[in-house]
Amino acid sequence: ILIDACVTRLDIENKSAKSVVFEHSGREFLVAADHVVLGANALFNPVILAQSGLTHPLLGRRLNEQRGLLFEVHLAKLDALDGGSAATGLYLGGINPPDRAQRGSFTYTIDNRWRVFGLRPEAEKAKRVFPLIMMVEEDPQIENHVDLSRSTRERPRILHPVFSNYGRAGVATGRSQLESYLSPLGLEWISEPQEWATGGHMEGTTVMGNDPTDSIVDADQIHHEVRNLSIVGSSVFPTCGNYTPSLTVAALSLRAARRLTAKS
Repeated sequence: ILIDACVTRLDIENKSAKSVVFEHSGREFLVAADHVVLGANALFNPVILAQSGLTHPLLGRRLNEQRGLLFEVHLAKLDALDGGSAATGLYLGGINPPDRAQRGSFTYTIDNRWRVFGLRPEAEKAKRVFPLIMMVEEDPQIENHVDLSRSTRERPRILHPVFSNYGRAGVATGRSQLESYLSPLGLEWISEPQEWATGGHMEGTTVMGNDPTDSIVDADQIHHEVRNLSIVGSSVFPTCGNYTPSLTVAALSLRAARRLTAKS
């Protein structure tokens, strides 16, 4: 592991990755490899590929993540904030609705971080409040993308002008059902939500698929054109789910490693 190094491109020759080019302490170096694995997240993976001369209509496109809404929930008689866990409950009742083809699925997380909104001013009700996070599945839109004209040394420029009707419908369903789900707790009121600009779950931009015309990597996460190049991380997700993608990233990466070693 070499810290403070910046990978700038891959040397591609005759549809084969020959080496990884990086900068360190003001000098350029290369490392030769029989097989290259690129795992620089959904913002930098497409930039490095573009800097390496690899092009595709979908490269950098379909940048995607869950929509996140943050509510403040006040309870009448039940203390909510306690214990050491950041989240004290996860509601999965909206994870696979019968009309999922028409509207995004959703989850609720009961949060345990009082610093998000603060304790209530009434002494007897100080802990009868909690943040609630609703995460909603979005449909990837081709307009949302990473600007590939920038170099790997520059801060990525993100263009995300479009939310889908699919996601909007999921948000509407999740909001409409929230009060009924919380009412058994002795609900006083729920604030209007704050929508996150981002949850930090960047997905898409080097999507996985069977058809090279509409995907960057195959089912084993190997580049369709450069067959000794694997891409791992959430950039290969063709769609986003309705929750944090960390476990799926780990599972897919382990699967890609098993497939690769089995072939060799």
